[in-house]
Amino acid sequence: RPAPHFFEASNAENEIFYRPAVSADNDGRTIVIYFAETYRFEDGAGTLRGLLPHPYKISWFDPRSGERTSIAAAAMPDGGELVVPPAPGEGDWVLTVQAI
Repeated sequence: RPAPHFFEASNAENEIFYRPAVSADNDGRTIVIYFAETYRFEDGAGTLRGLLPHPYKISWFDPRSGERTSIAAAAMPDGGELVVPPAPGEGDWVLTVQAI
């Protein structure tokens, strides 16, 4: 289901014009964010907000190649927040965030 409240872009242009599509399950244990190729990572990715006090497994998925890049095996939110790392390359990307 749509869950835009879990993500805040780090600059106004991305937040207003290039906002990613954010979906999550009912309890926020799994969050999936689609960043279109127009998203400007060089201006900073953003922050995940409202996370549960659990460690999260975070990875980037490249929809063009089907490859997955692990970012963190057990990232712990600080005050319910985690900084989103820049995507590993150009083009569109999917960030998956799962509580473990």
